[in-house]
Amino acid sequence: MLENKIGYVTGGASGLGEATVRRLAADGAAVVIADVNKERGDLVAAELKEQGARVAFVETDVRVADDVDRLIRTTVDTFGGLNYAVNNAGYGHGVTKLHETDIATFDDQVAVNLRGAYLGTRAAVIHMRENGGGSIVNIASLAGVRGVAGTAAYGAAKHGVIGLSRAAALDYVRDGIRINVVAPGAFLTPLMESRGPELIKHWSDAMPSGRLGEPRELANAVVWLVSDESSYVSGVTLSVDYAAHQA
Repeated sequence: MLENKIGYVTGGASGLGEATVRRLAADGAAVVIADVNKERGDLVAAELKEQGARVAFVETDVRVADDVDRLIRTTVDTFGGLNYAVNNAGYGHGVTKLHETDIATFDDQVAVNLRGAYLGTRAAVIHMRENGGGSIVNIASLAGVRGVAGTAAYGAAKHGVIGLSRAAALDYVRDGIRINVVAPGAFLTPLMESRGPELIKHWSDAMPSGRLGEPRELANAVVWLVSDESSYVSGVTLSVDYAAHQA
């Protein structure tokens, strides 16, 4: 289904990003895994290559413009083009009230979650405008759609991702570039598991569905937006689990 697609996934070595990489590769896309975790990135890339996938790994800090530019160049040089980009890298600071969130934490939340999406979108757009367009998917969060107590810094950054993407979608739609957002609710990722059963239960109970999402369910949404099946869709924020965002 995606044999003609070439692109990258930031934060692609674990969690939701890894699930997205695996689904893209399974559907025939060429995928560059971008992550700060070189050991894990090399491991995932080697495993998928053994299965016959077109995959490479590039160590990337999405806060650094030179790293992101190098990611684009490597993708093009390795596989011959770039027609999709998934800007997924990000992390939350835990549950901390605004006055308890130190300035360094706030700055890094913006740097990774928002600046990273900006740099990835900017670099991808520069290439895509001259090469036939493409699809960009930026990953936000439930906390970017509505207020979630204790997540002021993270929520501010993820709201920013949505605002950036909506404006950019209008800027580049006539260049054949689609820019959309996926906003996950709570998912059962290795990071979530590492924080213990109490937090898993808390977020399971908080989801209207009564359970955490499985990473493949997020990956399915991203792949649809990457694919030509969503060719008339741009500027949307797709919530997964959607019911979590009603309030």
